[in-house]
Amino acid sequence: MRTLSWMVLVITATGACRESNEATSVATPATSAVRSEWVTGAARSALDASGRFVLPRPAMRGEIDERQAIALGNAWLKQFGPLVHKALEAERGGPIALETAQLCDGPLYASSSYKLTADVPLPVQQLHGSWWLLTYCNGSGVAEVSLSVSALATNLTLENGRIQYTIQRGTEFVWYGIPQSLSQLPVSAERAVAAAFGATRLPVAEVPELVAPPRPNAPFSSLWHLVLAQPAQLRSADGAMRSSRDLYVRYTGVLDEPTLSVAASAQPTSSSFKLPPRVAVRVGASGMLERVPPAAGETPVMRSWTIERQNGRPLVFEEVRP
Repeated sequence: MRTLSWMVLVITATGACRESNEATSVATPATSAVRSEWVTGAARSALDASGRFVLPRPAMRGEIDERQAIALGNAWLKQFGPLVHKALEAERGGPIALETAQLCDGPLYASSSYKLTADVPLPVQQLHGSWWLLTYCNGSGVAEVSLSVSALATNLTLENGRIQYTIQRGTEFVWYGIPQSLSQLPVSAERAVAAAFGATRLPVAEVPELVAPPRPNAPFSSLWHLVLAQPAQLRSADGAMRSSRDLYVRYTGVLDEPTLSVAASAQPTSSSFKLPPRVAVRVGASGMLERVPPAAGETPVMRSWTIERQNGRPLVFEEVRP
């Protein structure tokens, strides 16, 4: 989980918990205004006076909402951030002052591309479900920490600003120190639209939608789904021409340049996932997370589930260029 490879998508040619600890937002230097010629229709209507998108944050039924995600994220940063501080700094490649970290902007909601059913255990649903993406900045507004909170973290509560649970499955949060070479993570909707227009010279017609990446990619590598006013002609890595209105924009490495992709022609109908019957961690006496051993007499047997893909939601992407 702690390696940059989590950022790289597979590219083929083929409970209520609002607390009073919400952080103050600061401006992010990487945020840029969208020019009028870059958008049309619903996308243009979604811009505010400063040229930034006002994006919906539609938590689905059975999910935590935006305020709950912020409260859990802020509590996690104070409670568990110090335990992974060195790892975050190693990923970023520089110092991070967690004690003064502030939420950069409102959280982003990355929607899942999987169909989740009641027979799938909650930890597996959390890994394949939607996410709230929070970015924490330093006092100068520089993005330093990415924290993803599962939209299905309904098994967590807050008490006096601290996360409460008996057993933590380890699937409620994903954290990452944003490399210094990246201005933010994920790329902003505004920069995604700028990259799409720069490559196609076509405006974006629909409101950008953030899509959670397929497993095993981490949620901070989510993609912006952009719908152009008309199909663009783009070239794939093998030189073939692809025509599509649907573009997917994200970072694929440590360079601060967004990458454009389209859905690959061949898409799987489902994804399989294997998990031992007890994969859980808890907070030990030292305050560190530790694995929960199997119960007496329990034999760890791998279980597997098949999770179907939602119709019209790709899981495999193909990088393209003008």
